[in-house]
Amino acid sequence: MRLQNDPQFSTTPHLCLEYNGKSVDVDEVSVADAIILATDEIVGHGKGISNKLLTLLVKKNGVPDLTMVDLPSITRVPVQGQADDIFEQISDIIKTMSQKVDKTGERALAVVTIEDKAPKGLLEKVIADEVNIGIGYVCVGNRIGKESYEEARKNEARLFSAHLLLSKIDKSMVGIPVLAQKLVSIQAKIILKSLPEIERKINDKLATNLAELNRLPQHLSSMAEALITFMHILSSFKDSLKKILL
Repeated sequence: MRLQNDPQFSTTPHLCLEYNGKSVDVDEVSVADAIILATDEIVGHGKGISNKLLTLLVKKNGVPDLTMVDLPSITRVPVQGQADDIFEQISDIIKTMSQKVDKTGERALAVVTIEDKAPKGLLEKVIADEVNIGIGYVCVGNRIGKESYEEARKNEARLFSAHLLLSKIDKSMVGIPVLAQKLVSIQAKIILKSLPEIERKINDKLATNLAELNRLPQHLSSMAEALITFMHILSSFKDSLKKILL
């Protein structure tokens, strides 16, 4: 899932799905159905899996550039239509994808869904962090059916406050709003960490340009001096072009 800043889309975001070497424009209303169709095209209509990427690109003016890799959920027991080694297949995909973008695991965030289906022992698992998730866990309640965003948030809050087991999970680890705030915080830390290096590169480039500027003659008082300067610039351009072509 890629969020990308684009001045062309100041009011309504532009969404497209990228998969199998093609890009398909979608809108917010039909994006869920489009993802299902794309998934069927990639893996067929059964319950198999694939290591091919399916990317949802969202462009809008004024948003941060942010990429999230949503790894597949682990299935330990194969259902009808799935391979017997489905757990191993999914585990291999998770390890391959996570190590490709985050070798140490320090940028990994675990999002737990449909926790109401298996609430027993969840508190112990998210506290123990047996798989060493760098940023930790957030348990969320997904939208069900045609629920609006507001309805889903109310039902989510009710689930984590009233459920006998799920209500014991610390409130700093539950809810879509908490997940959103964590993502904002992660992005801010990345920007803060990158700023010194960006500043250094800008200063180095500025110093190089100033040095080149100072090598040019300050005053051109005759046609001869102008011609000499022009030939020098032309020679430098030829050298740069030669390097690029080589």
